[in-house]
Amino acid sequence: MHIMHPFLDKPRLRKLFDTFSRRYSPAHPGAKPRSTFAVQSGGDGERAAKRQRSNGSTSIATSYEASTSVRRIPERSPENAIVYLVLALGKICLHRDPLPGVVPDNKLNANAAVTHQITRSANVLTVSSPMSAAVKPSPISPKSTPAAQLTSPTESVCSRRSSTDIPVAGPRNKDIIPGLAYYAEAVNALGPHIDGNDLVHAQLFLLAGLYKAQLGRVVESMNWFSLSGRVIMNLLSRSNLLQLEYWTTTSDRDNLMVLAAWTCLQLESDILAELGLPYSGIQKIEDMLLMPRSISFNDTYDEQHPDTQQNENSDEIMLFYTAQLFLRRQLNRVHREIYGFDCLGQSLDQVREMLKSHENILSSWRNALPAALKWDDKDPPATDILNARLRAKYWGARYVVNRPFLDYALHIMPHIKGGASINSVARDVNGKLRDSADIHLFNAIKGMSESEIFQAAQRCIDAAIQSTVALDGVPGRLIVTNIHGTAHAQFGNLLVLSATYYNSWLSKLVDPNRFRVLLERTIGFLWRLAPISPTCNVDCRILEMIRRHIFEVPQDENHLYRNERGEGDFTAKPMSTTNSFCANT
Repeated sequence: MHIMHPFLDKPRLRKLFDTFSRRYSPAHPGAKPRSTFAVQSGGDGERAAKRQRSNGSTSIATSYEASTSVRRIPERSPENAIVYLVLALGKICLHRDPLPGVVPDNKLNANAAVTHQITRSANVLTVSSPMSAAVKPSPISPKSTPAAQLTSPTESVCSRRSSTDIPVAGPRNKDIIPGLAYYAEAVNALGPHIDGNDLVHAQLFLLAGLYKAQLGRVVESMNWFSLSGRVIMNLLSRSNLLQLEYWTTTSDRDNLMVLAAWTCLQLESDILAELGLPYSGIQKIEDMLLMPRSISFNDTYDEQHPDTQQNENSDEIMLFYTAQLFLRRQLNRVHREIYGFDCLGQSLDQVREMLKSHENILSSWRNALPAALKWDDKDPPATDILNARLRAKYWGARYVVNRPFLDYALHIMPHIKGGASINSVARDVNGKLRDSADIHLFNAIKGMSESEIFQAAQRCIDAAIQSTVALDGVPGRLIVTNIHGTAHAQFGNLLVLSATYYNSWLSKLVDPNRFRVLLERTIGFLWRLAPISPTCNVDCRILEMIRRHIFEVPQDENHLYRNERGEGDFTAKPMSTTNSFCANT
């Protein structure tokens, strides 16, 4: 994840981990049990220091005995939240199998009921009522904060509980969703600092948003990114870093602000391309943002295990990063000028020139790429994530630039040839007149030759195919910054290919054999994401209906995809997007 968005200072991050381990890890030689009388206000240590009496005549735990078993509780600080979020992201990125969905509500209720019965019938020593033992506290309350250590909070849960605490009978979300326990601890640590306005808070919000994005929780991740964007805009203004006079900065801290700003802008823009959600507004200052410079990626940690070392070239990482920045800025311009209302103020000749210029800019950019980034269209998909992401972004941009021509060829041109006007046929699926910007765009395209329109439509089809398979060479479970956006974009590509293939006017633009392979491939890809994303579940079902309609595939052949997800029949209903990833349930 770091090589895609290097907005953290790795040497400082290593120091944060070393400090965390030294203070809180029980295995660390410098870690000592904290005196139970020197506790933070309201913490669990205060209750642990009190004498615990049993219901019968058993022995009483003294404060001295408690002091030898109570570990130091991590303070609720932004630094500790950074550690927890990095652990959460690391754990979910190391998970190679398809991610599991949330625990269904009926199972959670059953787990709580069974736990209640166990605590009522078990002959154990307890200081709480059966109901209080069965009902778990909120994951962001102080009661749920485990003793800090670099092992997973879920893996060491037994060591933190008293011997009389009865665990829930079944799995909870934090037991099955990789990294969720760490995420819950990070939110707990971040609680008092959620309104912070420093660089560390912006970085925290980006990390939290990236973790939620791994789970396909696009709205929640956008909330975190917009928080980060507002903090970053405040920081840039205070630090006088919104400049048009110079390109970069020599300050390491300022450079980290710039990297955080560009990262936030990219992550927000990727989501806004698919969904109209509230955002921070950082896109408005992209023309005033300085360009980031290379930073050190050497964490100089002598104790790092050789198997976990990565040969990271900072210059190469920044080369890919700045290439992504160019494509993102170009895409933002395309959305404003082609799909926004900017074109309404231009004449038809100016709109035609604008459409051609965007295609020319992308072609010129690709031709000018350094040797390390170049590729041939006949090459197989790249196997490393940086090259694969760059090619996917390029093909995605080219698809968006040429899509108006395919839209015109599919929905407008046949009617124009029959004598109809654009205003009479430019309707959406519900029969409503399309946006004035779309109609202005169609009038401009109408003035171009048929050969130009068909060439652009073919470019759109080719780009849709290439962007769909661009990431297929990356081994293992695909790990990108916005898996929901990637999956839904591929679904959109297949919808466009399906409409073109089914159209008698344009079907020759799509190779039938390749289209069928792509359709099967994309159904399988969406299938694996269905447990965590109801959107992917619906997208998958739509493509299956298209597959049956076009190729007359029997419905009972859905079993071909059952083993790809590894968790039963696809007919099971997915969890609602409103279902919370509550760590303690």
